[in-house]
Amino acid sequence: MLLALSAVPNVVTASTVNAARVRQRMGVLFGVPAAVAILVIALSWLLMPHLGIAAVGAAWLGTQTVIAAGILVATAPWLPPLLSTRVDAVRSAALLRRVRPLVDAHGDAGWVLGKRLSGGSDSVVVGFGPVGPDGAAGALLKASDSPQGQAQLRRQTEVLRLLRADDRLAEWHQVLPRIVGDGDISGSYCVLESRLPGSGGPSALRDPRRRRAYRSSAIATISEMHRCTAHPVRVGEDELRRWVHDPVAVVRAALPRAQRAAADALGVALAEQVRGALVATGWTHGDYTADNVLADDDGRVVAVVDWCDGRSDGFAVLDVMTFLLTSEAVARRTELGPSCSTGSPTTTTPTRT
Repeated sequence: MLLALSAVPNVVTASTVNAARVRQRMGVLFGVPAAVAILVIALSWLLMPHLGIAAVGAAWLGTQTVIAAGILVATAPWLPPLLSTRVDAVRSAALLRRVRPLVDAHGDAGWVLGKRLSGGSDSVVVGFGPVGPDGAAGALLKASDSPQGQAQLRRQTEVLRLLRADDRLAEWHQVLPRIVGDGDISGSYCVLESRLPGSGGPSALRDPRRRRAYRSSAIATISEMHRCTAHPVRVGEDELRRWVHDPVAVVRAALPRAQRAAADALGVALAEQVRGALVATGWTHGDYTADNVLADDDGRVVAVVDWCDGRSDGFAVLDVMTFLLTSEAVARRTELGPSCSTGSPTTTTPTRT
């Protein structure tokens, strides 16, 4: 009976070991079975004089439950903030240890890992390189061990390399990070990229002295990329799927059931407005918000980062509209919605060319 009950927590431990085998996590692949074996033997030895042969079943059930609970705590997104922060820190430290070979391969004398800048339990971003007078490292190390995080990092690496290889954007390359190195290590993917100067856009938007210059510079910067790579496209079903139907489907899935009909109606209306229109497409950022547009002390844009959503055939105007809408929300410290409107709601119809 006890052995049968242990099959429940064993689902967690067995799936963890199988995932570690696929992702080549030698520490987990060896550590979990070893911990199970040691605990089962120790508990059986201690309980045998009192429970007899049933001690083995009790030891197996107890061990599987404890190990499974530890795995769930280490990977759970529902933990309280204080405990979650500590677990994230431990996992990030382990992730950094795994990707250390890439750091050693590209680091020169005096290059050190700096403080953690961002990331969650399955990803990390830290400064790397020689520390400058301002205390900032000269490069960034980004690493992830989740499938989604790795896919985003790989996509960003690919986009940055394609952008730097595009001769049309030669003068625009100064605001792009440069890939120093990347690789797969112990089931994790990591990339080293140059760290450009500047601070996050939200601080510029909240500074009345820099706000106007920052907005103008951000729009001019992305518009120049659009101009250099623009080519006209007649909107067909493929474009409607990518620009209208797929995004609306994501929004629809997050809405309460009662509001989904409104999302469907909005998707139909948008599709009718742009179907057959001649529009400008080209390289787009895909997430052109203040967090990804760095500025200097005067509000001029000096870097555009985080290119995992970049496309060579994107709808150019969406970058501009995304920035205008989100920057207004950031400047006013409000959520996106009616409060961001500067006037009464209006409906505009694209001009067909």
